[in-house]
Amino acid sequence: MNLELILGILMIIMGLISLGYVVNAEKKFPEESELKIITGRLIVIISFLTCFSVWHVIREAFHLKEQLGPVIEYPEYVFITIAFVMILITAKHIYITARNLGITK
Repeated sequence: MNLELILGILMIIMGLISLGYVVNAEKKFPEESELKIITGRLIVIISFLTCFSVWHVIREAFHLKEQLGPVIEYPEYVFITIAFVMILITAKHIYITARNLGITK
């Protein structure tokens, strides 16, 4: 087992633990609260980042790129792209919420 696989497995574990914390936190917020909306989006982000890590570890562990070619990397691009789009949407939502609360100008 090489360093890349070890780090990938650690990232999967951290992603699953993070997902558990955020799902638990989301249950504690009132319906339609800003924090519940933000944690809901964070669940999506963490899920896609964890899927990216799982796919990458599987691809590396079984040497799928050598067997199937570069097409096997496409799902990784989809997972990471969706995660970044959700980060952008969430960041904009946080900014708008801060502006509405008078925290920013």
